[in-house]
Amino acid sequence: MKKENTKCRYNGLQPTDGSVAFALAIIFSLILSMAVALITDPNAQNIVYSIVLQIAFMSFTFFFAYRACKRDCPHLVKRVPDTLYSLGFNKRVKGSLIGISVVLPIFCILAFLPVSILVEKLFGLLGFHAQPSYADFTKSAELLIASIFAICILPAFGEEMLLRGAVARSLRVKGTIFAITFSALLFALMHGSPVQFIHQFLIGLIMAYIVILTDCLWYSIVFHFVNNFSVILYEFIYVQAGATYVIPKWAYAVMFVVGIIGVGLLLVLFTKCHIKNTEFVREQKRLVEQKGKVNGTLEALFNTSEYKYKAYDKTPYVAFYTALAIVVIIWIMNTVVGWIG
Repeated sequence: MKKENTKCRYNGLQPTDGSVAFALAIIFSLILSMAVALITDPNAQNIVYSIVLQIAFMSFTFFFAYRACKRDCPHLVKRVPDTLYSLGFNKRVKGSLIGISVVLPIFCILAFLPVSILVEKLFGLLGFHAQPSYADFTKSAELLIASIFAICILPAFGEEMLLRGAVARSLRVKGTIFAITFSALLFALMHGSPVQFIHQFLIGLIMAYIVILTDCLWYSIVFHFVNNFSVILYEFIYVQAGATYVIPKWAYAVMFVVGIIGVGLLLVLFTKCHIKNTEFVREQKRLVEQKGKVNGTLEALFNTSEYKYKAYDKTPYVAFYTALAIVVIIWIMNTVVGWIG
């Protein structure tokens, strides 16, 4: 492994490591779903399922990251901090990027919610019935607090560690575009809802992009938390206030346009703020020395993420295609249940 000029020098998992961690986590989710079916209260069932599942996601991810760190860098003494570093938990956090990560999911909701509603209506016309996947947190403040912990806080760490920390970052050796797209696809399929597939895929693309771009997991963790928290808080306030108004169709069009513009501008701003990172500047200087010119901004930024990992790619594609097959089968099963349920 190439040593970085940082306190933690190990840079990450190989594709097989991330893919096997993901596949085992999904298999565990199936076993867990059968176990929690014994709980009769649906609210308690969903909360327990989410809590245990996210803890399992974090555990599987850390285990394979620690194993990879021990395998690839036996000379390292402090393996726990190096393992966390390999997943994207580093101290290179910029306040401006955290701020954008708080605002960006709000515009994503504005942009993608109309798409989700349209898809849901189309599936409804085809006879599809979406199954509830979380507790009815609108009934009480206690359920709201439990849901914030189970739906917002834990998934922000569990799903980000697994999908972005392990899967997306381990696939950089296959190319940045592949890593972003494939991890987003797994993220969307993992949720098992055809109605939410497009929404989850687009969200997954954005979170994978900011992780691969910055090589840091904290921004997507903040994004993920704000995204989930905003949705359940809005629903809670809406129901508790006894609101009965229906959003007109033209308002959805306005939301979509405003959301798309906001997402685009914020992603550009996020990228420009990150360009000031000294590692990017060093990469541009390296390209000037080698080629006499610099690449385009995104190409150079992606090269900053990719070039260090190409030499470590000694794994076949079979592991993450197996992971894809598993999650596709589960997604198809959930879709069939939605039509016949």
